[in-house]
Amino acid sequence: MSTRRILFYSPFFHTYGGGVRSVLNLLAGLDAGRFTPTLVTQRESQLTDGARAMGVDTVVIPFPEVLAPADGQLLRYPLHKRAEAAMALLGYNRRVEAVARERGAAAFWARDAKGVLLTFAAARRLRAPLVWDVAIEQASRGFMWALHGVALRTAAAVVTQSERQQAEIFGPARARRFGARMVALRPGIAADRIPGEVARRTPPEGELVVLCVGSVSRRKNQRLLVEAAAPLMAQHPGLRVRLAGAEPAQEARYAADLRALIAEAGIADRVELLGFREDVPALMASADLLVLPSNDEGIPHVVREAMHAGLPVIATAVGGVPEIVIDGETGVLVPPRDPDALRAALARAIAEPARMRALADAARVRVRERYSLEAWTRDYNALLDRLVPAR
Repeated sequence: MSTRRILFYSPFFHTYGGGVRSVLNLLAGLDAGRFTPTLVTQRESQLTDGARAMGVDTVVIPFPEVLAPADGQLLRYPLHKRAEAAMALLGYNRRVEAVARERGAAAFWARDAKGVLLTFAAARRLRAPLVWDVAIEQASRGFMWALHGVALRTAAAVVTQSERQQAEIFGPARARRFGARMVALRPGIAADRIPGEVARRTPPEGELVVLCVGSVSRRKNQRLLVEAAAPLMAQHPGLRVRLAGAEPAQEARYAADLRALIAEAGIADRVELLGFREDVPALMASADLLVLPSNDEGIPHVVREAMHAGLPVIATAVGGVPEIVIDGETGVLVPPRDPDALRAALARAIAEPARMRALADAARVRVRERYSLEAWTRDYNALLDRLVPAR
């Protein structure tokens, strides 16, 4: 039996993070005896570099400028510009279709709703099933409600990172209506990304080194952590915060505002912005706590990596995070956008280091049992096998 060609479409990632690693992990985990991938994306990046290094057929189709504005702006176009955008969208689908025809693709895989929009017409014309890998999406409101409607009706399968995301993103009614197409596949971690167990550091009384990993952005919301920690620093001189993450160009204003907040609070000597770092395991080894203050998530890599390493975690209860961080059992959950709640959790972490260590021990057991890369790729291969007919 010959292998089945699948066209993988991934929009461009502005930073090298969990999104890039997830796509590369999936490409690497495909059963070579059953599937052959072609990766299509909109520009050269670390994603294309990584795919080519694995020997994956990779094609770059530049993105039409008229489709580049952020969500919502397209709807504010004047009528003639909307028509131009619609034609550009169909034209882009035709270019994707040409690649699929040339390679003999039997199915499509698209990352995010935008990826579905850029491939759905091609999939329909070729009568090929399309898998929508949801990853992280904005809630279905306004423009995104319409975009999600197209994607849900088009996709043969809708893959989320957690069951909780399905109703959280699409709403309970749509989650029920399209539930038969939805499946939660919890992404695993590649072996080279699993840190060794962190040293059993016992910080001096009142000291706490807090690590936050993620691109400096509104979604990751480092501002929440700074707002929560700043008042505590007056009471606990040993409290320090380290922010590791790239600063995407489109988030330059957010990064500038974050720096201004740190300066105005007078804590610049105890809050470090480290920029993009590849040595995250080493940063974890020198930290006492990982904090994830995000507004929105799937099941983030960095949380699972910290749990593997035995580093205690405090995180906002968003996306699939509550499915992995069980509040009071394997970590601490706080509401999103609530600096008072996060401040209280940090204060308790300073006061009760033994409790945090016990939570970290339980977390390490849970994550190693449930979040393996092998299980995720096995389940993904099984899903593709059901959807893509053998030839």
